[in-house]
Amino acid sequence: MPPATTVNFNCWIVVGTIFNYFIFKYRKGWWQRYNYVVSAALDAGLAFMGVLLYFTLTMENISINWWGSAG
Repeated sequence: MPPATTVNFNCWIVVGTIFNYFIFKYRKGWWQRYNYVVSAALDAGLAFMGVLLYFTLTMENISINWWGSAG
C-alpha cells in the first residue's frame, strides 16, 4: 500500500477498531449479523468509486502521473 497516506491508515484503524473490537465485544449478535454486510458495502463502495473516477477523469482527458502508472 505505498500510495496510501496516514489519513487512509487512520480511517482503517478507526473503522477496524470500532467494528472488530467494540461492536464485537458489546453487541455480538449485531456483529454476527452485519459484519460481512458492512465489509461488502465498504468493498463495493471502493470499487464503485474507482470505476466512477476512472470514467470521469478519462472523459475529461485528465491523466494522473504517479510511480505506478509509468509504463
